Amino acid sequence: ELYDMLSKDAGAFENEDRTLITASPSQLRSEIEAIDPTVTQTVSSDPRLIIPKINVDVPIRFDISLDEVMEAMNNGVAHYRISGASAYPGEIGNMVITGHSAGDVYSSNPYKYIFSGLERLDDGDLIYVNYNSVRYTYKVTKKEVVEPSDVEALVVDTDKPLITLVTCTPLGTSRYRLLVIGEQISPSYDNAITANDTVTVDENAGDMLPANEPTFFEGIWNWLTGK
Repeated sequence: ELYDMLSKDAGAFENEDRTLITASPSQLRSEIEAIDPTVTQTVSSDPRLIIPKINVDVPIRFDISLDEVMEAMNNGVAHYRISGASAYPGEIGNMVITGHSAGDVYSSNPYKYIFSGLERLDDGDLIYVNYNSVRYTYKVTKKEVVEPSDVEALVVDTDKPLITLVTCTPLGTSRYRLLVIGEQISPSYDNAITANDTVTVDENAGDMLPANEPTFFEGIWNWLTGK
């Protein structure tokens, strides 16, 4: 019942700036559908993640520390940087973006379901990132499910700019983490720099991948158990 309720709630709602973020294919915005993946368009300087298939168009928070990631996910999606996976758009390496897929149905967080449709992405689907007035296009190449503690799954040996989207799965829980990996196909990265993969973090930070905000029932359980 919880799964059905969350799935229904994830179907149609708007965030505070009226950006439609439903997971319904029938409600895709025409301006998202019109994106040409072969053209690097001049776009706004505001960082955004755009995924036409699941109708996501959401702000990305860059330049944050690990202890700011959870708060950033309440205002969009967050750039999650650890040693070995710290790339920015266009850099050789893995760029990790994390967002919620579930939360308390009674909370006012407009982004609590933003990645609820992520598991619907398949190989070949397109992901766009607007960054520093450049649009970067990525093609999905892989999906996998890992334990929340498997932070090392984000560290990959690559000679290409990659993106990895991270959220909790199954829907309505924080039991596992779903990783959706994509490879940059536009613009050309022949002269791209390699990411600086030495990120200074607290020794206790980064030992668990980010989680959803607690669901209504998890909140009650945590209150009852004092967690």
